[in-house]
Amino acid sequence: MISLQKASGSWDMGAELAELCGKTTEEMAKHMPAQADRSVWATVLALLWLYGFKLDYKEEWQFVAMKA
Repeated sequence: MISLQKASGSWDMGAELAELCGKTTEEMAKHMPAQADRSVWATVLALLWLYGFKLDYKEEWQFVAMKA
């Protein structure tokens, strides 16, 4: 997940992110709020994944989350 983060701190809504989340890009986009930007939504999902599945490793990714 961390390697998918862009230099700007955001994530792209791509196949790699969707695969890590166990979804397709279409499934992820289907739940995106109507006025949300795709990269903002992808970043929200990436952070939710980190907090939901990798909380034990927070020391390793907390600065990644802060940059987002």
